[in-house]
Amino acid sequence: MTNNTYKYLLSDLKNLKGVGLKTSNLLKKKKINNIFDLLWKLPKSYTDRSVSTKIKDLKIGEIQTITLIPLKYNFPRIRNLPNKVSCEDETGKLDCIFFNSFEGYVKKILPLNTEVTVSGKVTRFKNKYQITNNKYISEDASIIKNKHNK
Repeated sequence: MTNNTYKYLLSDLKNLKGVGLKTSNLLKKKKINNIFDLLWKLPKSYTDRSVSTKIKDLKIGEIQTITLIPLKYNFPRIRNLPNKVSCEDETGKLDCIFFNSFEGYVKKILPLNTEVTVSGKVTRFKNKYQITNNKYISEDASIIKNKHNK
């Protein structure tokens, strides 16, 4: 390796195309200060959202992708209670729970009687499956199924 190659590997992250001040500062918080650090920082985990699971086959505590149909909204008027959307597929029922959310937002992302794909960590509450504060919701399943997180 030439001296120029070493200089490049030890250079500022902003030398990479698409890396600006904001991204550079986020990486520096993770102790990635130069291109060399970035090459040696391997992902700790990986979430594959490409496989859809039927509600009857869900596993508690795991992040899973489900294609379902929202059927009913529950927007409690009591402060601090979460908004809930009751959903189902042909194999069972699941509630999507949203804390600190607005009715308009929930209605927009989970329109009633429309097939929607959601992905998140599955839990059980009062003997019913639920996903709380979904990060990934779309009417276009390919958007979620092609998304891989580290």
